[in-house]
Amino acid sequence: MMNSDMDNSGQAAVKVLKVICSMATSRLLQELILAYTKLTGTQVRLESTGGVTAVQRVAAGEKFDIVILALPAITRLATSVQFSPPANIALSKMALAVHEDHPTPDINNEEALRTVLLGAKSIGCSTGPSGDHLKQIFTRWGQETQLGQKLVVAPPGISVGSLIASGKVDIGFQQLSELLPLLGIKILENLPPEVQLTTCFAGAIPEYSEDATDAKALLQFLVSPEADDIKIQHGMTPSE
Repeated sequence: MMNSDMDNSGQAAVKVLKVICSMATSRLLQELILAYTKLTGTQVRLESTGGVTAVQRVAAGEKFDIVILALPAITRLATSVQFSPPANIALSKMALAVHEDHPTPDINNEEALRTVLLGAKSIGCSTGPSGDHLKQIFTRWGQETQLGQKLVVAPPGISVGSLIASGKVDIGFQQLSELLPLLGIKILENLPPEVQLTTCFAGAIPEYSEDATDAKALLQFLVSPEADDIKIQHGMTPSE
């Protein structure tokens, strides 16, 4: 019988770590994993998708060596999937964006932001933490109907910023890390503190991983000080 670590030619099969993440951390992880592979030779296959889709795939039994999502999503998944204790990778803030040709809106305080949103024809949001948070704000303002009917939810895996750049929505909210790489939009990072949302993205190793040792080593690199500068370049903050 052929060894399971051998391929059909009798050569040792190359192990590949499987990692799934949400779109908010996709570009950050691509760069960090490339650096890690150059450093260690470890091969990693990263799959980036909408956070809701990622949760559904993991909950349905699809196997990954590391799951990297918003910490609340990891916590919810832990009710059905056994994980190692999650490691906090980075903190990400929500930002607002408009088309690059749009006048810069006044969002210096919460009331000014509400006025801007009431005047918008459409408001883009995601299916992730920032989208849920936005709906909670509308409810707190008592305008969940008036503003809620303007919401355009980006399909999983599609950036709100791309909807803004194409003119499909007037204004939108998303993780800063997802907006930064896009052309054709104007980003306003400094949201009023009353409406700002900081999301912690974390990684956890399912107990079924057959490469838990390699997965742990990668996760340790992702939370190490060596990764801090790259996180900042991608609009995130190293987790404390």
